[in-house]
Amino acid sequence: MKRAAGFLRIASFAGVALLARAAEPEPTPAPEPIVRLPPMIVSDTAGGAKWLYASVRGDEYLSRCSRSTTVAFVASWSRALERLHAVVPDAFLADIPSVTVLNDSTTKPKADDQVAREVLRLDNAMAQPNSRSAVGFLPNLELDGRDLSAWFAYIDEGMSDSRELAISPPYLRFLLERRTPMLPPWLVEGLLVVNAQVDVRAEAVTLRPFIWLSSAESSAIARNPARPRALLPAGEMFAPDALRAEGDHHPQRVQTLRTQVGLFVRWALDPRHQAREAFWAFAQRASAERVTEELFIKNFGFGFSDLRDRLSDYLPLAVKEPLHLEPRARTKGPRIETRDATPAEISRLRGTWERLEIAHVQKFYPEYAARYIAQARRTLRRPYEEGDKDPRLLVELGLCEIDAGNSAAGLPFLEAATAAAVPRPSAYYEVARLRFLELMRDQSPNRLCSAAEIAPVVEPLRRAIKLPPQLPEVFGLLADTWIRARESAPAEDVEALARAAHYFAMNPAVSYRIALALARSGRRAEATELLAHGIDYVADDAGRIRYAQLQAALTKPEPAPR
Repeated sequence: MKRAAGFLRIASFAGVALLARAAEPEPTPAPEPIVRLPPMIVSDTAGGAKWLYASVRGDEYLSRCSRSTTVAFVASWSRALERLHAVVPDAFLADIPSVTVLNDSTTKPKADDQVAREVLRLDNAMAQPNSRSAVGFLPNLELDGRDLSAWFAYIDEGMSDSRELAISPPYLRFLLERRTPMLPPWLVEGLLVVNAQVDVRAEAVTLRPFIWLSSAESSAIARNPARPRALLPAGEMFAPDALRAEGDHHPQRVQTLRTQVGLFVRWALDPRHQAREAFWAFAQRASAERVTEELFIKNFGFGFSDLRDRLSDYLPLAVKEPLHLEPRARTKGPRIETRDATPAEISRLRGTWERLEIAHVQKFYPEYAARYIAQARRTLRRPYEEGDKDPRLLVELGLCEIDAGNSAAGLPFLEAATAAAVPRPSAYYEVARLRFLELMRDQSPNRLCSAAEIAPVVEPLRRAIKLPPQLPEVFGLLADTWIRARESAPAEDVEALARAAHYFAMNPAVSYRIALALARSGRRAEATELLAHGIDYVADDAGRIRYAQLQAALTKPEPAPR
């Protein structure tokens, strides 16, 4: 499960504390490190607390705050997304639904050992030698569930202030990196730099003056436009290996490269240059093929050396003046209606959040994972044992058991959910993955399977492919399955793999496997093209050698290796 590092989603909202993405906890001074556990909802699901429910554009909200605070939160988040869309078109962002749990800050557990002992029953663990000396709770957090994201936030109802929410760099990175076809790294970094400049206090979408390397350097250039500055060659901005060599890791080079792609994006969005349409067309092409100067000239009408000069000339203006972006056509805000949440909704949405906490705790604080597993199981199983067979609940029950390491118990829940056509690609993937593992158990590495044997694996993958978001692991497993088959893949699956070659060429975890499957299906030219594009994004020497060897094999007249 991929997790992007980061710290903030919320700038400020009625006293909301900082919201952290699923990232490695910030280091704390020795000698007493603090365990920063995900926030827990201590109260019983079936207790007397009143929860509200809202659904807006496919996103679900579960709130224990007042109705007015809940509506204000959802409305402010919708405005934050509108500001983002004024900078980044919808087509360049992943469309992934979210679950948000809002809680009154008066119920927030205190970050002290006594609360930790009561909630997590850590008396024994705290007494162990070498145990961490203090346990606290992150005030808020966002977690990645592959085909959904989940948020938890405490809100102080007692504050009248209601400043705007802001899109954080980590959340924007999540939306950009999960988009298909994948976006090139330079574009992701450039958009992150520009979005960080959005002034959420301005009524129109406005970018604050640009920061070049540092505030001091930016001020110096603003005072003296002739001040010397070193820009990297434009070709390096778009090169996947610009930071690969050992000598390319100097902090000054890394910072310059990242800042320069941000300057390029800002230059392209500035209405004075009339380059916005050309820029997004170029970005679309860069998602599917290697960036060359020829490609750049086709979109902009000038070359790399001219680009470097134009960016250098634009820099003094960018660091001095704000930039007002041309707004998109205004859309009417979403209709926000809240109602009392049903017991089933409370359990399912709370359980979704608690289930996603498991992987986070297992990664960073495995000694506490058992308590989170028990919490999620209890929340999810209560409605199921009372007769609730909602496919969305079944998915969470199945994924919870898989996250807990009990795949055998999780598979029946997922099979029942997929039989009910639940729109969650992760459910179909897990069913296929577990069936594939069972099929390959104790088999020789060279053993090939019949089409009938792999049919139970392929069938759920075909269904997952038709559901958003497109998961790279789905296509990787489809490739693995047909590589192990005696028969050739049918046209339907070959075409799906060919699409995936364009979606995920920049993802080494799947591109090599897709190339193998395409080659075995007779699509050598596409496999060779995929390898040529994908090798640029392989970080290690051994991986690049493997790509090159397969490329060489595909240029020979012999059949491609199985």
